[in-house]
Amino acid sequence: VAAALVGVMQVLRGAPEINVVSLLFLLGWSLVYPSEKENIDAPPYLGGGRGGVWRVFAWILFGAAILGLAAFQIAPTLEAITQSSRGGAGVQYGIFTQWSLHPRALPDIVFPEFRGYTDMLPYNVYFWGGDIGDKGYPYFLSLYLGGVTLALALIGAMTPDSRLPRRFRWFLRGVIAAAFLLAFGRFLPGFEWLYTYFPPIRIFRYPIKFLLAAIFPIALLAGYGAEILFSSENQPQISRRLLAV
Repeated sequence: VAAALVGVMQVLRGAPEINVVSLLFLLGWSLVYPSEKENIDAPPYLGGGRGGVWRVFAWILFGAAILGLAAFQIAPTLEAITQSSRGGAGVQYGIFTQWSLHPRALPDIVFPEFRGYTDMLPYNVYFWGGDIGDKGYPYFLSLYLGGVTLALALIGAMTPDSRLPRRFRWFLRGVIAAAFLLAFGRFLPGFEWLYTYFPPIRIFRYPIKFLLAAIFPIALLAGYGAEILFSSENQPQISRRLLAV
């Protein structure tokens, strides 16, 4: 009940792509994270089985509870959408991919304000990166995560350790990779085919918004990396690993 109420609060916030990401992430987590009675290296539930069926069923009930409790918001919104310009033909491919992640913008993840400054005028002079796949101005003002965060996340993703199941770390890595690939949008070969034959991706409005799905997995892996480095049982290895970072 508490989780469903939190899900309703998320719906009321008015960002459907966040709702979709959260529910899909929760489903994946449910299927790949072992319970206390399972072996952490056991295969996931993706192949079926009684436990996997129950977890999927519980997830469906959870989603239905959110939709039911938030119906007073969802029903009028759907009616309004059908009367909007997007409700009929939808968003054209050129407009949908207007804000796509250009590969040349990737250094902005590590180096702050790599593409220039958005708080100085004229912005087209001080923000040189505005023409990199953003039609002059970015959807996200900054993509910065930081070298320390990424280093900790890399340690958490690659270091074998029993405190976080291996298959769950593979799941987190897969979500991050998928988020970045889809965020490339029109710069990704075959993305137009995906747009045409898999309409649900259009709920994200712009491809760069797929990056939202990578924030939580990166945070989890970074926290796990910090646990590996700074927990008491690993104290002797701190200096060597920090020097490498």
